[in-house]
Amino acid sequence: MSQRALFIMLAAAFIIFSAAVFIVYKSTPKVAYVRNMDIVYGYNGMKQAHEQYASQTTAWQANIDTVKMRYQKSLAYYQQNLKSFSAKEKEEQVALLTQMEKDMQNYAGAIQKEAKEKETRMTQGVLSQINSFVEEYGKSKGYDIILGADGNGGVIYGNKSMDITQEVLEALNKQYKMLPADSIVKLPAPNN
Repeated sequence: MSQRALFIMLAAAFIIFSAAVFIVYKSTPKVAYVRNMDIVYGYNGMKQAHEQYASQTTAWQANIDTVKMRYQKSLAYYQQNLKSFSAKEKEEQVALLTQMEKDMQNYAGAIQKEAKEKETRMTQGVLSQINSFVEEYGKSKGYDIILGADGNGGVIYGNKSMDITQEVLEALNKQYKMLPADSIVKLPAPNN
């Protein structure tokens, strides 16, 4: 066999080998994972939403405390003046105190329900932002799959080289800084 024929056979083998490697490499999906909780709680949008929510719950608690204080003052007044009340006045005061206590409990229950609903809407809004971002991030970086490691068995083990959590979080927070104010998840002002 001549050197030329050997060279052609080696070149053909190299081309076939390169094509096979390319096909295998191209058909192997690009996979990475992120640590879900690190993304969610490291995201500045979630931090801001939590600050707004905490501020709102403080206002709600102040309103509940005001209603409770009025009830306690009325109860103290009743207890101090119990001996001087007529039977009819006692009956009226007990009815008033009973109604105040009922109103206080209803108000606290309504606030608690409203708080839970707003927290759910806030969380869903932030998670929607994160999910949309991660999807676009994955597409732009050529990932076929980005898995979420949440400690519940979704990803039990992942090689650290496949962990793109910090990379995604930095890009997510960078994008958050550039968001227009009207696209940031905001909570409505508390109802007083």
